[in-house]
Order: sequence, then structure tokens, then C-alpha cells
Amino acid sequence: MNVCSMQPEWINYNQSVVDTSAHRALAKDAADQSLVLLKNDAKALPLQPRDKLTLAVMGREAQATTNMQGNYYGTAPFLVSPVKGLESYAKVISNDGSDISKSVEAVKSVDAVILVVGLQSEGAKPADEAEGHDRTSLLLPGNQDDLVEKVSAAAATEKKKTIVVVMGGGPVDISKIKQNPNVDAIMWCGYPGQSGGDAIAGNFI
Repeated sequence: MNVCSMQPEWINYNQSVVDTSAHRALAKDAADQSLVLLKNDAKALPLQPRDKLTLAVMGREAQATTNMQGNYYGTAPFLVSPVKGLESYAKVISNDGSDISKSVEAVKSVDAVILVVGLQSEGAKPADEAEGHDRTSLLLPGNQDDLVEKVSAAAATEKKKTIVVVMGGGPVDISKIKQNPNVDAIMWCGYPGQSGGDAIAGNFI
């Protein structure tokens, strides 16, 4: 028997079969299909009108890139953050949500609010969840629940929609957010990979 005939085909692969257009399309399709709409009161999504929107995209994961890769990943050719994806459709102002007063103030100058909250993987240090690193709580870390509560209340006062995007790979208790009447929609995105921002934006607008 010819030993060479027993070798797998991939031993002959070279750079020409890495990061092809088909691979990029598959990554985007996987991100699209991973999104789960958990709440959509009064058909809050998709956002209307579709042109000339100004959005506040805030929260710890609004600018997420490496975190979208999860805990086991290779080297992505690019990483589209939620903010970057939404910038293709609308004018965006953004902050990381660490200053809640600043986030509340931002509500006044936009048409709708998107809060991107969640967990951090090995892709973003320090990780909330990783191999050999279990969480001790199902609640969102830090001030994220407080951010959602106060910003959504401010948005409701201004008669503006609040959409929450939850990023993460493990279980998380968002019952408080789901029950909040000021939160119009909730989307779970997991760790959506290199095209995560494009997938999120494409399902919003």
C-alpha cells in the first residue's frame, strides 16, 4: 500500500485555502444563526426608521472584539465589534458604561439605545469564565444590571427604545432585565466570532 495515499488531504493545504470568501461567508452565517431574540415588545426590532438613525451603543461589550472569539479560538483575520457593525447603518455614539451618569446623559441626544452587556471569555482578559475558572454567580458582573436599569429608565422618560444585547457563553440570570418594562428588546448573541458586529447590526436594522 502506498503510504502517501493514507495521508489526509489537508497535509497539502496552503495559504490559498485559508480565509477564503466562502470561509468569511460561513462565519457571518454562523453569527447570524446564533442570535436569539428573547424579548421584542411592540415589535421594537427592527428599528425604524432605517435611515438617519443616531444610536447610543453602550456597555462593557459595545466595543468587544477579541472577547467575541470565546474560550477556544484561532487567529481571526478581522473582528467587527457591535459598534463597528452598527456604524454601517447609523450614526453611533459609544461608551463602555462604566460611568452610568454619562450613559444616562447620552440618551438625550439619540434616537434609540443599545446596551451591550455580558461576560468576558479568555479572548478578553481578565476573563469572567474560562477553562479552570468558574464563576461564583449567575448575575452580570460589575455594574451592568444597574446600567441597564438606569439607562432604560432615562430612555423611557425620553420615549426612546432600549435594546439589550447579551454576550457570553455560560448561563447568566437576566430575569431582572427581561421583566423591566423599560427594556423593549433583548438579544442573546453568545460569543459571535469575527463577524459578530455585522450580524448584530443586520438583525437590528
